[in-house]
Amino acid sequence: MLRRSVDLAFLLFILVPSLHFTTKHAVKAVCPGDNITEPIPLYFALMVAESNESTFISAGTIPAIDLAVDRVNDNPNILPGYELSYNGTVFDTRCDRTTSLEQFFYFIETDPTRIAIVGSG
Repeated sequence: MLRRSVDLAFLLFILVPSLHFTTKHAVKAVCPGDNITEPIPLYFALMVAESNESTFISAGTIPAIDLAVDRVNDNPNILPGYELSYNGTVFDTRCDRTTSLEQFFYFIETDPTRIAIVGSG
């Protein structure tokens, strides 16, 4: 499970920037429209083990996720009219199942509404 989560972070780092090449010549999707001055925020939950109590510290994935999010938001061909963000909130899972579940339920129950979970455990 941990390996799969780490692979997800690298997938974001490698695949999201390359979406520019796959969408460059694709038909533009119908989105909120080009007349919107402020993009609509799309929030996701970022869950990583970043405390020293963890047996595996994955805080190093945060810069990769920041880079991927910046690349997506800077490209007008990816998610036009939207802005991807984790709102600066990192859920520290401490690489512990119980803590991870508590954090998971916390982010489900609180605002803003998040559309996905990204993290390495």
